Amino acid sequence: MLDELGDENKLINMTDPDAAVMQHKYKRKLPSYNHQSAVDGKYGVTCAVSTRCENDHPKYLFSLVDEARKNTGAVYQNVRADSGFCIYEVLEKVEKERRTKGRALSSG
Repeated sequence: MLDELGDENKLINMTDPDAAVMQHKYKRKLPSYNHQSAVDGKYGVTCAVSTRCENDHPKYLFSLVDEARKNTGAVYQNVRADSGFCIYEVLEKVEKERRTKGRALSSG
């Protein structure tokens, strides 16, 4: 098994090998899954979910919004996203191509 890793400094999760070791607050590294969800603002109903074994990346915002649209048939007027999704190029693309007003909210 160690030969397959190729990196003697890599952290290994022996109980759940599918869970990546990700950095959390205060520089803690823990086995984790990154779960995102899209929730309808009017009714509070979950419209789409996504679970990944890596940290937030702006490109994932589009797939989550697309999945919510596919599941509900709705076109959303506003999208609120964690700051991990928000870089200027992504917000500009959302506003121009998706005709949606993007608003970044801090994850706190």
